[in-house]
Formats: sequence, C-alpha cells, structure tokens
Amino acid sequence: MGAAGSINMTSNPVTAETVQQIVDCLATLSPDLLTIVSTAIRKNPNAISNLNKMGFIQEAEHVAAKLPPELRSFSIIKEEETVAAALTNPAFVAAQQAMQSTPNDPNVLTALQVEITKVMPIYNTAIQTRLKEVNLKPTCRKVIYAGNEDFEGVYQNVWDITNKSDEEGCEATKKAVAGIVLPKTSVKQTTRDPAVLLQHAASIQSTYKKTVLEIAATVDGVKVSLPLGLKKMGRIIEKTILKRKEDPGNADQVCDIVRGMVECTNMSQIAAIVNGFQTRSDLTVTRVKDRFFNAPSAGGWRDIL
Repeated sequence: MGAAGSINMTSNPVTAETVQQIVDCLATLSPDLLTIVSTAIRKNPNAISNLNKMGFIQEAEHVAAKLPPELRSFSIIKEEETVAAALTNPAFVAAQQAMQSTPNDPNVLTALQVEITKVMPIYNTAIQTRLKEVNLKPTCRKVIYAGNEDFEGVYQNVWDITNKSDEEGCEATKKAVAGIVLPKTSVKQTTRDPAVLLQHAASIQSTYKKTVLEIAATVDGVKVSLPLGLKKMGRIIEKTILKRKEDPGNADQVCDIVRGMVECTNMSQIAAIVNGFQTRSDLTVTRVKDRFFNAPSAGGWRDIL
C-alpha cells in the first residue's frame, strides 16, 4: 500500500540518515496511505503544531488578518454549517475515496450515489437561501473586486513584459491555439449523473497522467503538476446546481474532474505544449479557453485551459 520501514527517533543526536528516512517515507506514500496519514495528523495536535513551526500550515487567524474586510466577512457556500457537515460526513468522504480506488466496483458506485442524494438537497437549500439575501449581487461584486485588485496590476505588468520580450513565443502560441481543430458542435460529458462522472474520471486518471507526462517530456524545461485526487464531489454538486438552473443536478457540463498543469517559463514552451496536445492521434481536443490573448481571468491571471 505504500512505503514502510522502521525509523528510530530515540537516537541522540538524530542523524542525517534518519532525517532522510523520514523524507523518503513521505515522498513515497501511496494515495491510500497518504489519506490515512493525513487524517491521523489532523487528529494529533502535536503533529499539527510541528507542521505550523515548520511553516507548512498558516494559522487561520494570521491568514484572515491579511485579507481585505470584504473577504473576511464573506463566507462561501461550502463553509455554511449544514453544508460543511455534509461534506465532511465520513460516509460521504469514504464513498469518494472508494470511487477513486476502485471505480469499476458497482457497489462503490451505488454507495456514492446514495451519499450524493443526501448531500444534494442540503447544498441546494443553502444556495437558494443565499440567493435570497438582500444586496447579494453588490456584495459579490465587492468581494470579487477585493479579491482581484491586489493581483491584477502585478499580473498585467508581468504580462506586458512577457509580451514585449518574447514576441516570437507569443506569435507561436497564437498560431498553435489558432491551429486547434475543435468539433463543430459543443461536446458534453456522456453522463448527467455526478457519481458516474466521478467514476469515469477515476477510470481515466492514470491514462491522463501518462499522456500529460509524455507530452511534457517532449519540451525541455517545463514542470508538470498532477494532483493525486480528483475534483471534490462537493464542488461538482455545487456546479450542477449553480450552472444548471434549468436542470439542477445535471453534471453533463461539469469539466476538469481530472486535472493537471504544465508550468512553462516562456511562451515558446507553451506553444510547443499546445501543439503536443493537438498532434496526438489518441486525443481529441473538445474545448479550449485561451486566457493569454483572448480572455484573461478577472484577476489578470493568464493560462490556456
């Protein structure tokens, strides 16, 4: 299931070899063991305290103190008491973990569907309650503005420098994006069931990771980030309600269940990665979001999805 070994912490002083054993153990944890270890750490105040001292966890009060008042006073839906309780319910969490581990087990699919039917009305009630709040739209606009204003100028300045210093790479990226051949009609997921959608994602995840790594390997100097987990079911449920008002619960337009990122240091690398996806005979690109030249994010962040 993962790395195993004996580490003696009683020796004084602790040797470099012992420290390396600890690091190697953490680096080789399997997804299942990683979940178990992370749960155990959360239940151990001393472990959390040590992680804080090492700088891996910021104190909530310290983080909140840095936020603008509009953000500090705004709670997101998943933090609502009833929703938070539903999302952290052990049965709901276990059903998602089981799906990622054994997606082809019909009993696992049924168990996840049962848990989703419990969470869906709780989420929907919280969303409908929020939508009835007075001045919700102005509040949301203020929150979005407060969240973006500190970054927008920085990202814009970086982009202006990139655009001027790497004209050749920018042109290559424009050409690569323009060369992508998309289907003539919009492509949706093949299921409307959130549980089946997660099943499909879990089944294809290993192939997806292999493909991304293969494409990235053809371009020198890029970095690949591939999360161990899939998109959380709570977020999927939220999107099926907020984005499908006419058909709540329908998951056929929810994307990015399996995720990954290729980080590039220049635009020529980005062009090469885009071309790499386009030239694969085993891939069909169905959707592209160009946030470099066509539509940068509200906060100024630029990428290609």
